[in-house]
Amino acid sequence: MPLGWSRVARGSRSLWAAAVVLFPLLCPPRAFPGPPAEPLQVLYIHRPPYYERLPDGRAGGALVEIARMVFERAGVAHEFIEVPPRRILRRVRNGRPVCSVGWFRTPEREAFARFSEPIYRNLPMGALIRREKASAWPERPTMREALESGLVLGLVKGFRYGPWERLLRTRGGPPLVVERVGAAQESLFRMLCRGRVDWMLICPEEAGYQFRVNPHLRSCSVFKRFTDAPEGSLRYLMFSRAVPEEVVEAVNGAIRAVVRLQEYQEIVQKLRDVDGDRP
Repeated sequence: MPLGWSRVARGSRSLWAAAVVLFPLLCPPRAFPGPPAEPLQVLYIHRPPYYERLPDGRAGGALVEIARMVFERAGVAHEFIEVPPRRILRRVRNGRPVCSVGWFRTPEREAFARFSEPIYRNLPMGALIRREKASAWPERPTMREALESGLVLGLVKGFRYGPWERLLRTRGGPPLVVERVGAAQESLFRMLCRGRVDWMLICPEEAGYQFRVNPHLRSCSVFKRFTDAPEGSLRYLMFSRAVPEEVVEAVNGAIRAVVRLQEYQEIVQKLRDVDGDRP
């Protein structure tokens, strides 16, 4: 081999050797993923149309669909599990890495949980009134007119009724007859149709759903909106503090994107479809 080529070959071998030594320092080995992380448990209650257990056992409902879109967009592995509401709060409190769908944000809950950006705002609360009693109210009554009508109000123990709770405590006028039940809201529907109560507070979203699936309720009651009902409450994803902040931040970014999607708007439009406003 000519001398010049010999020098070139030795130089090339030296450069290659140096590259072999320096490459691991300049380009560290790729970190291969370990075992997949456990999916985040997303707890929900059975309360259509927001969340429900479908006949095949899967989680459904408008807010579950929205939450599913959010977690998929954020790249967060998850599984939906139906759990009673009090047990959900215990699991969030005890520090397990869990999330729950559709909760209202309160100072009490902020003491032990993290909240996402809002995923939905309820429509202002309305009422179901027995069809034969509907003429006792104007077409669009005020909250005070409803409370001073002398009709028996049915309430579910443990439910939050927002500004109605303050009005119930501070109102004057004639005595108000209230029937409180400790069972689920479905029991109150039956009491309404049987005449044991005359009216009940309900979100329009729930009234619309019940009118679609419960023809008996539709035949015995009318949905009324109030002229002075305050703005509906915001609903959030509630995380235990064991869920890393970066996960919550990723979810918030996904929420900001999802609420602009046509698919989100279609879910909301269907949820807010109430066609039983008139007697």
